[in-house]
Amino acid sequence: MSIKNTLIAGANTVFSVLASLVQDGTFRHVSDTFTGTTSTDYSVRVLFDTFEGKDVQFLPFSKLIQPTDVKGLILGSTFPDIRVSTQDVLIVDSTEYAIVAHSVDPAGAIYTFLLRSV
Repeated sequence: MSIKNTLIAGANTVFSVLASLVQDGTFRHVSDTFTGTTSTDYSVRVLFDTFEGKDVQFLPFSKLIQPTDVKGLILGSTFPDIRVSTQDVLIVDSTEYAIVAHSVDPAGAIYTFLLRSV
């Protein structure tokens, strides 16, 4: 098994073990086209977390984190093959979160989002 496949399998296991904490959400991707703005909704599995000191040290978007922001972890296998933009939103339990920034591990196993309530 390759390292990439091992990381993906590990991420799937973590989300399975923490199934009671994982929530269903909608990732709304907004695109600008020649005829106007369009949006497409995708179903995703998301795990919310808080930012900690180590995040400030290791995340590329650490300087953007505000005290009320939340971390959203989305399982790579449930995330669409799209280019994420700050126009996109994540919707969970009728709450909309703006996508302030994001990163993804090299295997594409877990996407980490900096989310801010809208």
